[in-house]
Amino acid sequence: MKSLRPLRRAHLVAMLLAVLATASATVGVGAQAQPSLDVLRIEQDGAGLSYAVWLSWSPAIVTTSDGGGWAFFSADPLNTPEGEIAASAGHRGRLYASRFDPAAGVWQPAKAMPGGAIQFGPAAVVSGDGTVHLVFTDRADEGPGSFGTLVYTRSDGNGGWTQPVLVAPDQNAGHQLAASAILDGRGQLHVVWQDQRAVDAAARGQAAANADIFSSSLDGDTWSEPVPVSRLPVPEENASRPQVAVAGDRLVAVWSVYGGITEEALGSAVRVEWTSRGPGDADWAAPQTLIEQDGTDMGGRLLDVASDPAGGAVIVFGRRSDDKTNLFLRRFNADGWDADVQIGEGNRGAFPQLAVASDGTVHVVYNVGGGGADNIQVGTVTVPPGATQPSAEAILTRGEEGAQGRPVVTVAEDGKVWVLYLHEPPGFSKVTEVRCLRGALVPMATT
Repeated sequence: MKSLRPLRRAHLVAMLLAVLATASATVGVGAQAQPSLDVLRIEQDGAGLSYAVWLSWSPAIVTTSDGGGWAFFSADPLNTPEGEIAASAGHRGRLYASRFDPAAGVWQPAKAMPGGAIQFGPAAVVSGDGTVHLVFTDRADEGPGSFGTLVYTRSDGNGGWTQPVLVAPDQNAGHQLAASAILDGRGQLHVVWQDQRAVDAAARGQAAANADIFSSSLDGDTWSEPVPVSRLPVPEENASRPQVAVAGDRLVAVWSVYGGITEEALGSAVRVEWTSRGPGDADWAAPQTLIEQDGTDMGGRLLDVASDPAGGAVIVFGRRSDDKTNLFLRRFNADGWDADVQIGEGNRGAFPQLAVASDGTVHVVYNVGGGGADNIQVGTVTVPPGATQPSAEAILTRGEEGAQGRPVVTVAEDGKVWVLYLHEPPGFSKVTEVRCLRGALVPMATT
């Protein structure tokens, strides 16, 4: 069994040179401190465990006002027979949570969330009092009568979590997947997710992809009755991987629509839809097409949505063809959606994720490269408010061995950029580390 590999001296030297090169080429960072690179650890009974990360679902990261943060990822320890079996299956894992302790300056060992043997799809937000709200899918086991159910928990202020509760239980809900969560300006929590309660029993049993989008809001300790978000006119179509953001006093939801459940149909969305809902609205507005199909692969894992603290929302999305991706950014404001800004092209742009700083600066991270595991790195660009061009691209993981990818990003209250990503060592067939770059040096000048 393999354990977490220590960073070698040559590796550290290469990383330091890469950081210094990035700093010298970065515009507008001034005397910013050098970033800190950490490897998240799983422990059991005080002993460190090597682990394999579940690649089907991205990790998540949030920061707190005290300078701390939380990271979430699905994985299986490799030091146990059960973990080895699960990792070899390649499609299961418990959800682990790790807290960055600002006083100690370290990530605490990641602990598994309570619940079933299969947990995934974390969505986390932080309220003004520092409480972390977490929604994820929990499944007891892989048995045919077991379904992934949406659950909610929040941090208890003592480094732990409250007992998870069901968000929207229903005997016909089937698999509840791909939750996205947001807090509005009044501090109310809203969640959108993929659900099967609107399809018949045969469709539920046929595939988890046969689904629609629903939403619910938390009022005190009670979740509201689920409200339909998508309204698909064609029976063969299904809705997938919703994202929700706050734009002023409105909620904005975006999701992908697929033309079936075959492997070919699920290769690309036929369109991306969106809708909005005001604070006094009982229902979501009628969905509209946001992104049209043009013969390229799109939707699903090629888009992300985030709130703009300045009062709008932002979407980043890719159009992929022949292993090349054109990456675009589009802003939403009171007048609707602005024109697209192209922010990348070529062999880059897979799994884009974004976060928006308090001044409206958009930070986008994504995979760079492909065609071989060791060729994948994490890239980033920034788009200042009002800009119609992105900054120059920076490679955040330059100098690190192996493959680095599936990044997620957040901006802390002090303006520092945190990037969480996955690492696969050279020669391995598993992702064996979750890494975090705190205070990433990002380019700010537009090209």
